[in-house]
Order: sequence, then C-alpha cells, then structure tokens
Amino acid sequence: MSTSLAPATQILLQDDFSDNAPLDPAIWSYNRYAAVDNPSFNGQTQMEQYLPTVSNGALQLTVQTYNPTGPGNSFLGSEIISNQTFNNNTFIDDSGGIAFTAVARIVNPTPGMVGGIFAYNYNSSTGLDNETDFESLSNTAASQNDQEQTNVYSNQPLGTGNPQFVADPGLTNYQTYTMEWFPNAVLWFIDGQLVRESTAVVPQGPMAFHLNFYAPASNWADAYSASLLPTANPEDNTTYTFDVESVSVATIANNTVATAIPVPGFAAFDTTTDQAAPSVIQPYTGPVSGLQNEDIDITSDSLNISVSTPNWFIHSGSGNDAIAVSSGTNVMDGGTGSNFLSGGSRTDTFFVDDRGPAADIWSTVNNFHAGDAATIWGVTPQDFALTWVDGQGAAGYTGLTLHATASGEPTASLTLAGFSQADLNNGRLSVSFGTVGGSNYMYVYDNS
Repeated sequence: MSTSLAPATQILLQDDFSDNAPLDPAIWSYNRYAAVDNPSFNGQTQMEQYLPTVSNGALQLTVQTYNPTGPGNSFLGSEIISNQTFNNNTFIDDSGGIAFTAVARIVNPTPGMVGGIFAYNYNSSTGLDNETDFESLSNTAASQNDQEQTNVYSNQPLGTGNPQFVADPGLTNYQTYTMEWFPNAVLWFIDGQLVRESTAVVPQGPMAFHLNFYAPASNWADAYSASLLPTANPEDNTTYTFDVESVSVATIANNTVATAIPVPGFAAFDTTTDQAAPSVIQPYTGPVSGLQNEDIDITSDSLNISVSTPNWFIHSGSGNDAIAVSSGTNVMDGGTGSNFLSGGSRTDTFFVDDRGPAADIWSTVNNFHAGDAATIWGVTPQDFALTWVDGQGAAGYTGLTLHATASGEPTASLTLAGFSQADLNNGRLSVSFGTVGGSNYMYVYDNS
C-alpha cells in the first residue's frame, strides 16, 4: 500500500467554519430523538436536538454535565450529520474512492469523553452497521498518552467492531484526520501519515459523515471514566468542548489500493487471508544511508515478507509477521504483535518501536551477527524497567530476551536468538542510549 494521501478529484462537501456563521441546515442535520430505540442517545449522553454553534473559527461540539431532559442521570452532547450520503460503490476497484477529512482537537482533556469523526450507516431492518472511525478519547488526552482509536465495521452488529489504537501527535492540538475509503480497502491518515489500513473489513453501501462529542457508558473501558458525573443542578453545569476547524469529503484517485503484482526479488504473503499480499514498492527516501527500496504494509493482517535483493526498508503492521532479508544493508520493523525477523549476510538493523504502541511487541531476531544493531525506540533507563532473560523467544530460536516495561504501557520485547546474558558482559554485545529528532532510543550492537 502507498503511504501517501491520494489526490482529490472532486470536492463533494466542504465546510471550514471560518466565518462563524451558523451551520447550514441544507448541509447538516443532527441526531434526532425517537421514542423507540432512540438513536440520539449514546452511552450516557442525550444529543442536543439542534445544531451546535460555531465560534472562533471552529465548530464547537460540547458535552454538558447538565441535561435538562434527564438531570443528574445523563449528559447532554452534540452531533452533526451530513444530509448527503457518500457511496464508494460508484467506483470500480482500480478507479478511486472517497476521503473523509476533519481537522479537530480536544479542548478540555478531562477523562470520560469521546470526540468522534466517522462515516456511518446503520440499517435498522437488519441491525447491521457499516462504519469507519477516528475516535479521540479524552482519557488518553488527559494522561498525555496520545493515541487515537480507529475502528471499522462491514455489515456487522453494533458493538466492539474492529478497533485499533494508533499513535497521535497530540490530541489537544489540531490534527488532520483523513479516512480513505476504497471498494477493497480503508486507510487512516493523521497529518498525512498512514497509521492503519484494513483490507479484510471494508464498509459497504452509502454512509453519511458524522462528528460528535459524548460521554460513553461503562462498557467501553478505554473511554469511560467514573469520575465524570452528570449533575441535577443547572448551576453546576460544566461544558467540555471538541473543536472542529474544518471538514471535507472528496472523491479521490486510486494511488493506494494495490494488486499483488510480482516484483523481482520481493515476495509478500498474507497469512490472514491466505493469498498474496498487495504491496507498493517505492524508492527509499529516508535518512538511513545505503537503502534503495521500501515496503510499508501497515495492516492488522499477518504477513510473510521476504526479499532476495539487497538494501531494503521493510515495515509491517500489527499482525504476527515474518520478515526475511538476504544481503546488503537493511532495516526491518515488524510493528506490534509477535514478529520473526531474519537478517541477511551483511549489515542489518532491527527496529522495535515503543513510542506509544497500541499493543505489546515481541520481535525475535534470527541471524543477528557482527555489525548488526537493534534499536528500541522510545525506551530510556529512567522511564522503563529493563529486564534481560535467557532462553526465551520463538520455538527453535530462543535466546537473550529484553523486556522493556513501564506502568500503564504495552511491553516491548526483543529476543536475539542464540545469545545469552553472558554476551552483555564479554564484549560481544554493547548497549547504549541516545536521542535523535526528539525520540529516545536504546541501541544494542553486535561487536563480535
């Protein structure tokens, strides 16, 4: 998959809220009350029965602790819904899709609320949901653990869906959130950086664009907070805000959805779908010298990737992945999950990225030899407990294993097959720490 945003071919909806004018009811509606199966009540929150306000160049979606229709029992939230619906089925697989974009931030990082940016269609006759989301959780903003939850549904019952946390530069600062919806893939971008893709679960049929802010119920543990309470007294009302600076919906050209076209020296197989994995091979343009090609497959599927040509940067996603290189200078990053990384005949670097991962990481490294290095990003001896253990790792490839742990954070683990703690003391391995570009790292080098 390409890591860049697809070019827009036609703007279908655009609202930048810059003139502070009231929302146009010809463009926007709100979630309307119904006496049966009330769709305008979400979690602990009754949505306002009017369009929210625009002020200081931003749409202000609010949660209020006083709800006059249920004082002391629920909150009052807000939501806007596009009157227009959008359907990617008008595109054939290789021609294009639709991009939903919003620039937004959480203003008051108080736990217990969710700012939603999502395309959605619920069929009340079948009880099935089609949806793709960005969800800004004030719990993570308040703890400064800046992660964004993404989710996607394809003809599924309402419920958990297919959530995945991704790194967010800062929930209390304006970020640009884009969801690209193609007939056979969904891609999520934050500030133009690809953070997730889904090819196994893709919404179907027309969806409207929604933005909302509400307090969820206790069955959503990641988003709920028992400390956020409604009030029965209007004088005690507190208002919290999710600001949206602009929104747009556009048709886009298809520069992202790839077919599994053979590339000499490169092979990728998706073990989740049991078929060849679509990949877009690009020239490497990053800071590491000596690299020529890159393959970035940020997917929740499990992949087997191998190359027989030299000088690759290969980065997979949250599945349980295997990456193998052969020669030259290479950099491998298996993402989160359990990964097996095999080095080549010359110089390789293995990344474990612990900068706000959504899940635990355990990468087992095979053929780690003189001149090779492992970089564990985000780890410092001050902030993490660093434990070395012998004899752990994938079956048949056990060895020296590092566990980097911190309270409330996923664990990052690295196994160097065939090594032991003795190698930390006999000079075969050296360990150092540093900072580059604002990112801390731990560096393990093979001197032998």
